[in-house]
Amino acid sequence: LMTNNNNNNNKNKNKHTGKRAREKERHLDRVRVLKALRDGTLVSRDDDFSRIFDEEFWNAIGARFGGLAVNLWTHNAGTMKARKETEQRGAFGIEDESAVREELKKHERRVIEDGYTIVQIAETAKENHLFDTKSEYESKTGWQRECENVKDAIEFLTSEEIALNPTWSLVYDNYWVLARRVEKIVQEISGGTENRLNYDALVWRVANDDETKMTAFTPHRDRQPKGEDTRKSFREDNTPKYCTMWIPLTNSTCENSCLYVIPRKCDQGYMDGDDDNDLDKTPLEKCLKDKRDYQNITACPVDVGEAVVFSHRTIHWGSKPRENYEGEPRINVSFGFSDDSFEKAYLKNRNGVKVTEDPDDVQSLPTLKERLVLIASQMIVYHERFPPKNFMALKLLKKIHDSGKRFLDERYREIVETEYIRATSMLAGRRRNEVGDDDDDDDDDDTKKKEEEEEEEE
Repeated sequence: LMTNNNNNNNKNKNKHTGKRAREKERHLDRVRVLKALRDGTLVSRDDDFSRIFDEEFWNAIGARFGGLAVNLWTHNAGTMKARKETEQRGAFGIEDESAVREELKKHERRVIEDGYTIVQIAETAKENHLFDTKSEYESKTGWQRECENVKDAIEFLTSEEIALNPTWSLVYDNYWVLARRVEKIVQEISGGTENRLNYDALVWRVANDDETKMTAFTPHRDRQPKGEDTRKSFREDNTPKYCTMWIPLTNSTCENSCLYVIPRKCDQGYMDGDDDNDLDKTPLEKCLKDKRDYQNITACPVDVGEAVVFSHRTIHWGSKPRENYEGEPRINVSFGFSDDSFEKAYLKNRNGVKVTEDPDDVQSLPTLKERLVLIASQMIVYHERFPPKNFMALKLLKKIHDSGKRFLDERYREIVETEYIRATSMLAGRRRNEVGDDDDDDDDDDTKKKEEEEEEEE
């Protein structure tokens, strides 16, 4: 009997060991595909290229981070079960009671008068400090738990081994359920139901561990209408036809990086527009005419559970982390919301889709194909801030874009095509200026030849 028990134990042990080994092998294979996505080598591997459009590929990765998933609501479990789970867990923990209409009216006035506001969209860590017992303090809301899961996934995707842009995490449902839920808040703050999600979405991870990966934007306006069109981008009551909601997934502070803004009253070009012929001074420099003007610069630190909402004309930027800061990085997502009369949604099939009364009705969430096409297109549009590794990587972004460009609004598609040409020129210039590239030294002759062919073709 003892011999039989030992044999059974050994069999079970070998079974579990074998299972772990197989899972490790599958995980390493998924990492290989992600690295190929980064390097652009999926272009010549059709099997791997098709895998990134497979929900199971991303779900297997997301399972390691609290069960992040793609199109959870379309699986066999059915929509009703998903809605029940959503009620229990919360999509980023947002509750309707967290945003009172009267409070939102105050924020609307701030957006009109100052160009920005800070709004609470869920329970924050500050409120947790009010708890009396340690056990209550340590308990986290659905919002905080989900933000931690997304943060962990981003740390994996942006790790030194994989080194993808954090915006690739937009493949997961969590972001799009979040966007649908905060859309109502943005509409209340920015003048009504006309400002709808337009899918100008990006994810940032800002840290001082490697300045080459720091993605905080320098001072800019989100949109630059020409001449009289600037005033037309506002309604008669001065509410903006475009707003951005900037949502931290980790606490955003002056230590690890936060947003800074120029309030509207200190910015003559906010409503009047900027003079494109004036090449001597930037819009920011015109706001800072003397030393006293620098006191108008406003920091916007926000905790998980808060968000910054600002108009398309507000000058803003992200700060650098303190040089010797060793805490968690600043991670956040931003969504654009626009009136169709000013700018249509990037995803053509989403134009005209209204938010339903049921916040858990997610039938109109983008498909995985739409998400990947959008992410690749955004990486092309923002290539100056997020430069592709090489021509092959850029070519792969274009291939993903082309595979679903029919999903995109025509105007946005034109922007992507234009920025693709600029990106190829930028890479060509960078290559000419490089004296020696460590990455090229590591490549074999076949890879170098492929890149040269890609460059010549472009």
